Amino acid sequence: MDGKKILLRILQAGILALTLFFLSRTLVTHWAQLQEFEFKFTISLLLLSFIPLIAGLFLVSFTWRLIMDSFGQGISISDAFRVWTKSEMLKYVPGMVWTFASRAMLAKKDKVLTVASMGIETALKLAAALLLSFLLMFAFFKNIFNMYIVSALVAAGLLSLHPKFFNGVMGAGMRVFKRQWTNVEMRYRDVLLWLALLIGSWVLIGLGFVLLVWSFQGTPNSISFLIGSFALSWSAGFAFFSVPQGIGVRESVMTLLLRTVMPEGVAVAISLVARIWWTVGDVLVLSVANVFLRRK
Repeated sequence: MDGKKILLRILQAGILALTLFFLSRTLVTHWAQLQEFEFKFTISLLLLSFIPLIAGLFLVSFTWRLIMDSFGQGISISDAFRVWTKSEMLKYVPGMVWTFASRAMLAKKDKVLTVASMGIETALKLAAALLLSFLLMFAFFKNIFNMYIVSALVAAGLLSLHPKFFNGVMGAGMRVFKRQWTNVEMRYRDVLLWLALLIGSWVLIGLGFVLLVWSFQGTPNSISFLIGSFALSWSAGFAFFSVPQGIGVRESVMTLLLRTVMPEGVAVAISLVARIWWTVGDVLVLSVANVFLRRK
């Protein structure tokens, strides 16, 4: 293992250790507050929360299928769901290369175009999460940032999704690795459709998170704020792609946001439960995908 890899592993471990330390300290500090808080655990809401989560993840896989289809790499809905789900389980391994490599292998299509489709899916998923969080948390953001600047950044982000920009970025990236890139033909209206579908997926996943919160706390919090907080915290965790699933980063950002509408100790507890909830959802989705596989 070379020096860069060792340094990266140390950085990953350091980020995780620091985050767990501060989250644990917050829990201990607010333990009395947690004991006094009136939790209203509702098992039916907890179970229901997995339905929109699974539906949202399925919509992401369906969007990837549409991207593949636009590249002339037709794949059935069930196969797309199966391949997407299996490759996504590797997101828990450090680095994104394993997810990309496994999907390129499992899809049994043109590997370059499969990787390109994943690049588009990933970029649009991040853009969708950021755009949705901005729209749903406008009142929250306007007290912190200049809205003209933020609006300009949103507009620039939408323009950056244009196919010509994407091909330019991919071409430059491939040249770094001394590889040739063939421009992918896409229509901008298709890109905007994929973005809309992925925004829809975040709404579904966010609704699942809302039900999760309500299953522990009742229904006092704003639906839009909870959905926006979940999408934004995922985006923050994604930015630290060297850390598997943004472990620690996502929880920290979620705690910072949720503590504005609930006790801090409760916010920490919910952020940690949300991690387990998503993981269980991934396992459930994989189980559904295996049903499709057995039927083929």
